[in-house]
Amino acid sequence: MEQQLQQLTFGKALIISVVVAFLYYMLMYNDGTVLEQTIASTNSQIQTQEQEVEKIKVAIADAERYQQTKNALGSELDSVLKAIPEQLSTSDVMKLLSTEAKNLSLNIVTLSGNTTGGGQYNQNSNQAPVFYQTVPVTITLEGTYTNLMLFLSALTKSDKIITAAQLTLENKAANATDDAGPTLLRLTGEFNAYRYLAPPPQPGATAQ
Repeated sequence: MEQQLQQLTFGKALIISVVVAFLYYMLMYNDGTVLEQTIASTNSQIQTQEQEVEKIKVAIADAERYQQTKNALGSELDSVLKAIPEQLSTSDVMKLLSTEAKNLSLNIVTLSGNTTGGGQYNQNSNQAPVFYQTVPVTITLEGTYTNLMLFLSALTKSDKIITAAQLTLENKAANATDDAGPTLLRLTGEFNAYRYLAPPPQPGATAQ
């Protein structure tokens, strides 16, 4: 070993020193560049995570607004379906009218159901959407003016929407005045109730 060191010239020693110094610089020395790169990479990751958190917050807020809207529309839809039920027959409407008439001691002369109006759900972009079907019923009643007006008033308070398409009010007979009591009148009315038409399932939709 000593012999090898003695044979080592100054030039060779200088070259070896330079190589060792270079290797040290490359492998051991840190001038802060690596640390700065690490910090920059960490900050970038933090910013990315913060952006993801903001997206999640926005999604949560949207979900909450959607749920609130859904709940509000749900209650309104329940009210609509109660006023315009999906299952409503002519017999149901006839029963409703006759019950109100009997409650006011009105005489039911005739009661009949007509051909159901409408037919199919329609949502043409060029026209107003049709989502209901009329359920028409004609009734003729006899009674006092007061009771007949109370009958019409009772229909406006029904939980179902009922409209009068046509009303005719006349004396019961030519000699309508009855000394034993008030004048009796005859009311003939064509009334419409409404049945909700659910939109048809979309093509390819899976039945629930």
